[in-house]
Amino acid sequence: MKACLIYGKGGHALTIEALARKSDYEIVAFFDDNADVNDRYRGREVLRYETALMREYPLFIAIGNNVVRKKIVSFVAHKYCTFIDNTAFITQDVRIGEGTVVMPGAIVQAGADIGRHVILNIGCAVDHEVSIGDFAHIGPKCYIGGGAVIGEGATIGAGSVIMRNAKIADWTNIPPLSVIT
Repeated sequence: MKACLIYGKGGHALTIEALARKSDYEIVAFFDDNADVNDRYRGREVLRYETALMREYPLFIAIGNNVVRKKIVSFVAHKYCTFIDNTAFITQDVRIGEGTVVMPGAIVQAGADIGRHVILNIGCAVDHEVSIGDFAHIGPKCYIGGGAVIGEGATIGAGSVIMRNAKIADWTNIPPLSVIT
């Protein structure tokens, strides 16, 4: 069995913990910058992050907020884990950056380039030759059309459709159920 650390203890951490367990990882500890002495979450110790703590284990930043996730990456010294649910369909020539999560039922087609610390949420479909920047979040049940470019830190709300070859600027927030051409 492999082991890892999770940075965060909110709702996204809960889903990452479940995916990590499903992937045969043991969760050694959780990090949270607001942790109190003897703080526990889901039966495990919660610590304030320090670069020297448990360096032998990889870490996953389980923070849903893209801006906060990027800030944390700026000072974390650990190696990162990447989680891909076994129900996701990903073609062989897809590049997925470190610290990224691909949730259940996601589809990532040929030639896609997925950045670092990206969230590909439940049931999203990323078509061929899409580029998704670091720290982006593709919401549940979204469709990203072939050749689209999603900028760094962009959030694509649940159920949105980003049409073929569309360009979404860095740090843009697309509301749920939007259609972008």
